Amino acid sequence: MKTSTYIGVDPGQSGGIAIFRLADHLTLTGIETIKAADTHREELVKVLCDLDPTKTKVFAERVNGIPFNPKTGQRQSCQANFKFGLYTGLLMGTFQTLGFSDLQLVAPVKWQNSVRIERNKSDS
Repeated sequence: MKTSTYIGVDPGQSGGIAIFRLADHLTLTGIETIKAADTHREELVKVLCDLDPTKTKVFAERVNGIPFNPKTGQRQSCQANFKFGLYTGLLMGTFQTLGFSDLQLVAPVKWQNSVRIERNKSDS
């Protein structure tokens, strides 16, 4: 099947979900990630149910918890890392449950280079 929709997922605190549909001539829908996994789950499911999973590719940022970030000197609690993992898992599970089997994890460096974003968190 020919792909007609692409979904990009950045599961971080300030991340989001972008839906790009070719049929709509470059329409882009943005949904905040944490809200989608937590309080806006039904809204996300409604949007996803309008898509054909067999014609959709999902690209999610490959992420992991960072107990200590040497660049910023900030520490994250175990609770914060657990919540991050939980929400990431809920999002990925939602895609899988709704039949979006073409789900690829992409390293941040790879997608940032492909859209020419410098590796500075504030730029993305």
